[in-house]
Amino acid sequence: MLLPIFALIGLIFWFLLPTKTSPVIISDQKITDTSQIVGLSDKLNNLENKVVSLESSNSSLLSKLSDLESKKTSHKTSTVTNNSKKSSVLIPINPGGEVNSKEWTNLTSGSITLDTADYPGYKNAYLIINLSVYVGQGQAFAQLVNPKTSLAILPSEVSTSSDKPISLTSGPFKLFNGSNTYTVQLKTLTEGYPAQAANSFLQITY
Repeated sequence: MLLPIFALIGLIFWFLLPTKTSPVIISDQKITDTSQIVGLSDKLNNLENKVVSLESSNSSLLSKLSDLESKKTSHKTSTVTNNSKKSSVLIPINPGGEVNSKEWTNLTSGSITLDTADYPGYKNAYLIINLSVYVGQGQAFAQLVNPKTSLAILPSEVSTSSDKPISLTSGPFKLFNGSNTYTVQLKTLTEGYPAQAANSFLQITY
């Protein structure tokens, strides 16, 4: 008769008493979650550092590429400038001759006709001639002239007292505008000792 009563009382106590294991399990779960959050935060920090490093590398690479482009552009500009510079032109005038006079006398062995429009942008012209004076006595003179108008180009004058032909180059001068004919004039300082010329040329430079 008492056994059922004790059994009933035991069941009542079992239901009323709280379990002891639940707080421990909850506490362990909280500790585990906190550790995972800390680990995730570290990974995020590392990732941010890598992104910053990549951005810095990218900026440096872009700067180097910009420098290379600038050098390439400068090189192209320099190449274009060098290629656009023309070479000088050397034009034969006549094979030469001699003059035994103190007055300017035209050589009739040859002449040239040219138009400045055919040499746009030229900088200067020069007379180049092989000149000497007979046995080295006195002095020989030469200059460029337009035989049709008798207008001489004074800056083209050269002279020598050498008895052997030497190559002389005049100072720079400008050609007459338009189409003109040119030849060489000679004269000597002392008659009896003629001025002697060999090949002569007109040089045009840019």
